[in-house]
Amino acid sequence: MGYRRVSRKFIIVGFSMALFASLCIILTLCIQIRLYSTQLAGFKQAESFRSKEIEEMKTRMTELEVEIAEMVQSRLPNLKELAFDKVIEIDHRYVKNIVFTLTGKNGHKSFEYKTVLENSGTEAIEPAAKVIFFDRLGIQIGQANIENDVPGSDQGLLDPGEVRSFYNSIQFAESLLPRYFRVVLENAE
Repeated sequence: MGYRRVSRKFIIVGFSMALFASLCIILTLCIQIRLYSTQLAGFKQAESFRSKEIEEMKTRMTELEVEIAEMVQSRLPNLKELAFDKVIEIDHRYVKNIVFTLTGKNGHKSFEYKTVLENSGTEAIEPAAKVIFFDRLGIQIGQANIENDVPGSDQGLLDPGEVRSFYNSIQFAESLLPRYFRVVLENAE
């Protein structure tokens, strides 16, 4: 009988200690969860603030790009925006249209273009033109000639009613990317 009383006391004391330890652990975990929840709420608020800042910056950057494009167009009104793999109508005397294509390998970009020349006049003409390239700020970064010695014709003359394509390519420094272009006739009257 004495053994049972002692064993019951040990069991009651053991359960009480286990219950107290469990309550301490639960209290500690509740405090930790509360701290982590507060930190998580702070992180979510900071992330929301950063996301809002990023969206505002994107909007502002878009506005600035539009402003820059407007300033470039006001300073150089005859520029056309360069687009790849799209026929861009020129209709500037005998230069009908132009198509740009981006080619290259391992970071070495080359810009190819195909120009369509058309003589809708009554006399043969000697085509001589150049394509001038500009960056997004309107600064000239290169040019390529549309030569007058196009193969397949007598001395490069473009006969009345003749339509001919001219292919060429130009390479820019890696840091320079063309955004606009202009076709200039060298023998414009």
